[in-house]
Amino acid sequence: MTHVLRSLSPVLCAALAIFSSLLTGCSTGTIVLVPVMGGKEKVRVELTAHGPTHAAEDGFEIQFVSFVPNKAPKTPDFIFLIGVKDAKPPRSITVEDITDEASRMFLTDEAPKVTAGVWRGELLTLPLSDPRIEWIHRMNSEIRIFRFTIIAADGHRVVLDQASSFPTYIKDVVREAYGLKS
Repeated sequence: MTHVLRSLSPVLCAALAIFSSLLTGCSTGTIVLVPVMGGKEKVRVELTAHGPTHAAEDGFEIQFVSFVPNKAPKTPDFIFLIGVKDAKPPRSITVEDITDEASRMFLTDEAPKVTAGVWRGELLTLPLSDPRIEWIHRMNSEIRIFRFTIIAADGHRVVLDQASSFPTYIKDVVREAYGLKS
């Protein structure tokens, strides 16, 4: 069974969608319309028992968007992975967080390299003061929407909006890695 929730805050949408899927036992997931860019757009997100589904189109599939901890220095990296089915790497990839009022550019790769069918974008040892991750300080669970703009090898443009869930316990782990108490 699929549910569509409209015109709710992203946090409330996420909480209701997860709660709803637990109660109904939906095998296909729950559809949530998440407002982005200050409510100017809504992104359709399918939430499953394993989290948001991966956005995919034209041989590109978002495989991972999240923090990964480091041993030393004791800070997390922010990692993006895209599966690429074409033998040729794309011409460029940009990633921006479009969740809030204004989008925030996370990274631009003008010479993407694909290894074993995967592109990896990284923000290494991202400081906690970086405005791109100011939301990590909020003590709540939320869904962030990342917009990937890919210029394929043949020049055509592919835009993929990928939801990534950041529950409170993940934020706590990241803040702890930075040496902050939760």
